[in-house]
Amino acid sequence: MHLPDLVNSKDSPPFLNQESAILIKSWCKTPKEVYRFVQIILNAKKAVTKNMTNQGFEAYTGLLDLENLTDEMPKWLRNYFNRIRTVDTDSSKRITNYEGYLYTAMVNNLNNYVHSALSSQE
Repeated sequence: MHLPDLVNSKDSPPFLNQESAILIKSWCKTPKEVYRFVQIILNAKKAVTKNMTNQGFEAYTGLLDLENLTDEMPKWLRNYFNRIRTVDTDSSKRITNYEGYLYTAMVNNLNNYVHSALSSQE
């Protein structure tokens, strides 16, 4: 499945709006890379949800419904890509594992999003 098909189909991930799709397409060259990129984001969401459940916040895991993140995802993706571009110019700070960095960045972003949402509900 090509990225335009992924974004426009009924099976598309709910967090991918047009802006997110363009960002991912600019980085990923093949459908396999797009699929892997999306899987990493979904794995990060799963890890945060599991962590919330383990900490007794299971009632709030709905905050991580990916449909709610369509506005946040482009910002997070831009930050990820900008960081990679910036770091690539400095060999002492080079990122060697882009997938690991994406996973960690998404986990951190999702955790921050949940904490902000919970603190605004208080």
